[in-house]
Amino acid sequence: MSFKEIKNLLKMINIEADDEYAYQLFKQCDKSNTNKLEEHEIEEFCKFLMQRPELEEIFNYYSGEDQILTITEIKNFLKEQKEIATDENANAIIHKYELNETASSPDVTSNLGPSI
Repeated sequence: MSFKEIKNLLKMINIEADDEYAYQLFKQCDKSNTNKLEEHEIEEFCKFLMQRPELEEIFNYYSGEDQILTITEIKNFLKEQKEIATDENANAIIHKYELNETASSPDVTSNLGPSI
């Protein structure tokens, strides 16, 4: 896919990205130096584009060394954000955003994913 096609794809899937930043990522992922991204390069481009270091930092802060958020840790985060911090709300977040089915026990989540 050319950069123009990538930009169209991003619009189609409703991802806004600064053109300059997207182009830098495009060039970084174009390992074949063809000004087109091949299948594995497109995957890498999307992975880089979807990284959210600011969310990873927040997750790491609240989850601690175990990289798992408990109901209590999610509620602490919600309180700090001035949101309603109930067990029900924390559980709803786990069920909505948990990416790892084996980790989605009733009281913990291992990752909140890129959507939160």
